[in-house]
Amino acid sequence: MIYMAQREKIKLPTKPLPERTPDEKAEYREQRELRVIEKNMQMALVAVKIEHLMSGHEPADMSDPQMRAALENLPFDWQEQFRGMIREYFLVRQEAEAAEVEILYRSGASYAGTEEEKAVLAGRWLFRNITREEPKGKIIFQRKEGYLILHYDEEDDYFVAAVGREEKTDLIKKTKEGGSYHPELIMQGGPPWYVPIIMIKGKEQSTQQLVIHERQHFINQRVTNLFSEIEPKRAVKAGSEKAGAVKQAFERKLNLRLIKDEILAYIRDGRSGKETKKVLSEPLYTHRFEPLEQDDQKMAEEVIAKVAEFIDRLNPDDRQRAELVYQLHAVPLARFPRWLELIEKYYLRAGRALTSNIETL
Repeated sequence: MIYMAQREKIKLPTKPLPERTPDEKAEYREQRELRVIEKNMQMALVAVKIEHLMSGHEPADMSDPQMRAALENLPFDWQEQFRGMIREYFLVRQEAEAAEVEILYRSGASYAGTEEEKAVLAGRWLFRNITREEPKGKIIFQRKEGYLILHYDEEDDYFVAAVGREEKTDLIKKTKEGGSYHPELIMQGGPPWYVPIIMIKGKEQSTQQLVIHERQHFINQRVTNLFSEIEPKRAVKAGSEKAGAVKQAFERKLNLRLIKDEILAYIRDGRSGKETKKVLSEPLYTHRFEPLEQDDQKMAEEVIAKVAEFIDRLNPDDRQRAELVYQLHAVPLARFPRWLELIEKYYLRAGRALTSNIETL
């Protein structure tokens, strides 16, 4: 018989860890935050690469070798999340392609001669079906990626189609902006087509900044799903006190998310911080701020001011603006100022200058 000796449990003396000073705690917290920024930068670089691939040669699916190589640069647990976004992109693009074929066929543009003639015929047909009116000027139809575009030569045509004749005059007084994003195509006398459409006022060659801005709304809303997780997870009884609180919380989240959506689009389209701050304070956007509590309004205004200062001081180029958008995409609006501070520190420590005259990739 073998006897197992029982070991006597010996309690070793323990020495308490020294209490960190407030400065040491702050430094430790910042180091952890910078590691998060570093991981997010890896994600942002891959996201920009994949977006470039998808908008460039429009790969058919995820078997594309360049797409697979880009995904392999991500940690394993992020790869599936990216695959989900890419699948959504391909789905939306297929819907837009199907809509393009039907529009060209129903407008008679399929049988036209030149590509320009097809674009004009299709644009005119779409305008008639959206407004039940005849256009005053030329309207050019396009499909890009997963969305449709209408370019309007005449301001009146643009506002009638984008907002309706009743609201047209008031909106013209409010803004000089000439672009709008619509998550679905709504035509008279029929159900909506669930395909995004961008409407642009002005000739095609002079509106690239507007297209970039509205395209970012498309990415935010249909590809990366910026507006997820704001719906209440459980149903509540209508008319109850809890239902009122749930509705109020939902509306708060929605309005803050819409403001964030606009900030990201203005970062992406290349405008100066000063111009971004000015535009977001104009009457066009007052309806986004008015429903908010005073504290939320103040927070949103402070965030816009911080973003404007960051952009004008560091002057990022187009590629870096894209990285910045993906860095901020998952960050709550109230955390933008701290995140921008950390992003700048990350660039300085990594030896990457966030300036337009230095190639960083």
